[in-house]
Amino acid sequence: MMRVGEYARMRGVKVIVVTGGIASGKSTVVEMLQEMGGAGVELFDCDAAVAELQQSGKLSRDLVTAFGAEALCDNGSVNKDYLRGIVQNDPEGRDKLNNLIHPKLAQMCLDAQAEARRRGDVHTFLVDIPLYFESPVEFGADIVCVVAVTPETQIARMASRDGFDRPQAEAMLAAQMPTQEKIDRAGLVFWNEGSPGQLRSQVELFYNTELAAEAKAMHARSVVIDLNELRALPLNELQRIATTTARRGTDTLPRPQLVAELARTYLAEGSQVVLSGVLEFGKDNMVFLRDAARSFRPGDDDPRLTQDLIRKHELRPGNVVKVKLRPAQGKNERNLTVGEVLEIEGTPVAEYTQPKPFDKLTPLIPTERLILENPDIKSPAMRVLDLITPLGMGQRALVVAPPRGGKTVLLKTMAKSLRANYPKADLLVLLLDERPEEVTDFEDTVDVPVYASTFDEPSRRHAQLSDLLLERARRLVEQGHDVIIMLDSLTRLARGYNANQSGGRTMSGGLGSNALEKPRKFFGAARKVEEGGSLTIIATCLIETESRMDEIIFEEFKGTGNMEIRLDRELSERRIYPAISIPQSGTRNDDRLYHPDELLRVLQVRRQLATLPGWEGLQTLLKNIEHTQNNLEILLKGLTISTR
Repeated sequence: MMRVGEYARMRGVKVIVVTGGIASGKSTVVEMLQEMGGAGVELFDCDAAVAELQQSGKLSRDLVTAFGAEALCDNGSVNKDYLRGIVQNDPEGRDKLNNLIHPKLAQMCLDAQAEARRRGDVHTFLVDIPLYFESPVEFGADIVCVVAVTPETQIARMASRDGFDRPQAEAMLAAQMPTQEKIDRAGLVFWNEGSPGQLRSQVELFYNTELAAEAKAMHARSVVIDLNELRALPLNELQRIATTTARRGTDTLPRPQLVAELARTYLAEGSQVVLSGVLEFGKDNMVFLRDAARSFRPGDDDPRLTQDLIRKHELRPGNVVKVKLRPAQGKNERNLTVGEVLEIEGTPVAEYTQPKPFDKLTPLIPTERLILENPDIKSPAMRVLDLITPLGMGQRALVVAPPRGGKTVLLKTMAKSLRANYPKADLLVLLLDERPEEVTDFEDTVDVPVYASTFDEPSRRHAQLSDLLLERARRLVEQGHDVIIMLDSLTRLARGYNANQSGGRTMSGGLGSNALEKPRKFFGAARKVEEGGSLTIIATCLIETESRMDEIIFEEFKGTGNMEIRLDRELSERRIYPAISIPQSGTRNDDRLYHPDELLRVLQVRRQLATLPGWEGLQTLLKNIEHTQNNLEILLKGLTISTR
């Protein structure tokens, strides 16, 4: 239970007491304020609360103790006539009755105020109480308004409204505090001797002066701005909003700065600003929330999280969190700042527990197969891969390709097949140092998230993107997800880290001594884990580029994968696609990916292909694929080899 002073300091809710003598027009003023404030005004009616106390029987024992059995009727209800006589004729009894009832009323009123504050849907709390100044307790009032008329007007209204004769009316007035004394103690007086229109004018002036601003602020607090939705708007729409909302000149800013300024404006107005993003841990303990929709590219509208929030919620890099921003706390605060974390990985903060860290999960040999063949896509390449190099969940696959060997087309087709066959898997495409038009084509061709850093961006951007995407994948695996990353290319990733490396020895081919440390960590993260979930990485690696550095990078990664797809330059020059070199391609422990019966027939097909020289093996397999509906038909019928 809260103390009275705490209720009076309820931020965002003004408590207005409306009091006055009998027949002064309190109810009319209350009704006008309710009409002006709408749903943001809540009323506590003391007369109704007393009736509730009487009906509940909570007053009966106290009344009998204070005034004897006469305080109750024979049926146990409150004897109103008896109590009215005390109020009119017994000053001591009247004070005793006030001291008995008003503390109970005050507590009910204060509890109602606290509930209104907790809900946050009220800006004005009205207390309609006839005997406010006679009460021995506080009601948490910010402003006390007295509605006043002359005694003659009160007597006339009581006669008209209640049927009291003059002596009765005068007795009632004599039992109450004189009107002038109430006026002297009031914070504000509504003089109700004129027309209803004059009274309304007074109430409107009071509302506009004292309450309208808080009503507007409450409305602003109820407005929730989603920064992700704001970012997605066209630039011209953002500029239009800025001309009417933000300070002058902001409509000419670049998009990230414009969004940041709009967010600051909304926060200053009292609105709530929320957004979701991926956590990136940077240098100097700086943690930012990056936008996946723009490939985690840093921007001025990326908010910063404090280390206190990171420690409190045990957040990790790559976590997806939903946050609420707070207003700037000083002119020197350059970044938008997170005030509260609402959700972690789509789960409310109070219900979320961090899973076992990725590095402590138990890696296993892949045993669950990812089938690439799909009847709707009808790709010969996918059927070749299923027969020659089966792919498993948790595979570390290397696509070794010369220039113009068809690796990009192969990756696109694999992405389409995986998306179609495994819609629940988290498929992520990472394109590094790629041509911008290739990125657009990939996005248009394949319905999967594409994260890209093009060749015109600095090498540190390639490193930043790959680091954060790997952390995101690790967080998903920790939660039991099956994640597939398709990387084009591992060679460019290593080049990016090499160019971003400062200091250290330079080795053969221009590679730094530690340049391959992070690329190895990236590729080596692929695994099936015993606790549930997997991370599959399918990465391309360039060869035959006439670059010593590229050859060294390939040699470093050649033995680290557990699946290799080799594209052959001679096959591509003969216009045989997919240009997959069957003898040089394969999967480690592929017997664990096939059913035993299927494995026998697959081995039989491979033995037949191994007897054919050079490119004839692939061409024979492609002809068999062309004349069959699926791989099962080939396995059941056997491979048909044409003889010359």
